[in-house]
Parts: sequence; C-alpha cells; structure tokens
Amino acid sequence: MIEKESQFWAESWDRHASDYFTTPPHLGPCLELLFPDKSWTYLEMGGGTMRDARYLAQTGRSVTGSDSVEEVVSRARLYHGSALNITKIDAFHTGLTAKSFDVTYHNGVWSNFSNDRDIRQLAAEQARISRRYMVAVVHCRHNQPYRETFRARSVEDPLYDIRFFEIDELRSFMESFGPTRIYPCGSPLAYQLADRWRWGRLPQSIRSLIYRHVAPRTSPKDWFRIIAVTRLY
Repeated sequence: MIEKESQFWAESWDRHASDYFTTPPHLGPCLELLFPDKSWTYLEMGGGTMRDARYLAQTGRSVTGSDSVEEVVSRARLYHGSALNITKIDAFHTGLTAKSFDVTYHNGVWSNFSNDRDIRQLAAEQARISRRYMVAVVHCRHNQPYRETFRARSVEDPLYDIRFFEIDELRSFMESFGPTRIYPCGSPLAYQLADRWRWGRLPQSIRSLIYRHVAPRTSPKDWFRIIAVTRLY
C-alpha cells in the first residue's frame, strides 16, 4: 500500500470525480440513524466528494465538509454550491479549537495509511476537536471478496491500493478515547434500514433501533465498511 500525496488525489479526482459524485451516499444514512438529534453540529474530515455531508445537511443538520487537498475542495464547492458549507482542513493539524463540533467523522481516510503512528495522530486530533462523538469508517478486512476486488483493481489503479481493517484493530485505535461501539456500513441489513424510501412506512425511531441493536450482530463477512463510534463525554 502507498501513502498518497496531494498531487495523487488531485489527479485521481480528475479521473473518478464524475462517478464518485453521482454515487449514492452510504454512510450519511447510517449516521442519520445513529445520531437523530438535528441540533448537533457535524464535520466530515477528508471528505472528497462530501456526499455524506451533503446528505446530512439535507436532513436539516448543521454540517461542514472538509478536505486537505485544494483541488478536491474546489471541485466539491463547484458541485455542491450553496447546499453545503465546505472548507480546507488538514486532518493532522486542523487549527480548530477544542470541541468545535458535536460529531466528527471520516469515511475511508485511515485506509490510506499503513503507519499506525499516523492513524493514532489523526485520531488524537479528531478526538480533540470533537465534543460528543468521533466516528471512524474503514474498509472491512473480514469481507474477502471485497478485498479481492480492490486487489485486482489496484493493479492498474493505485487508488484501490488501500489498507483493510479488522474490527478489533479498528477498535484498538478508538477505545483509548472512550467507549466504542461497532456498526456495519454497506451490509445488506444496513442498506435496507438506511433506505428511507424502501422502509418509508417504518418510523425512523424503529429503523434506528434495529440498526443500532441488530445490524452489529450480522456477519462482518458481509460488511463493506466498519463504523466505529466513540463516545467522548
């Protein structure tokens, strides 16, 4: 796996942006079920397309999308327009005051780092600027077909040359900051519960209850990504 620099991301977005921006958000609906309080503030770190941030913003939440690469930020601003507050932030050194946001999250950022020291530094800064919860989402190592797909694609496109995590490994990076719970992102049940149209007749409170208590018991071999939620207060 390679550590990816700003120039790599700028060039990658030139190739993949059109597909990524039009892909439906998967994490945003899960966060909506985990955090029903719309009065809280949210920050997406290393957001890339920031489509999860926009999804949450469209539900009436106060959300800021961010990335460390200027070209990525500019493209996201152009695509989302006034629908989302977007800013350039270095996740290692955000420059934000302590406890700036109620909830901070990132989706796949840690999968680009092979060095555990880098991940712990990112986690420490994220915890510092978070008031209530910090959320980390990584690619699931337990899903072997998913890993094989990425391995095959990485031969021609280094964007897919990433790190996959096991549940206990992810938990080890998070639990030093507080109690940590694990949830699926991209599992069959998670998809169904997060789909507001297919389950439209089911109140969100019920969908949230099922997601928080039943979805984590499903086999991680069927998960595409793992969500770790750490309570900080």
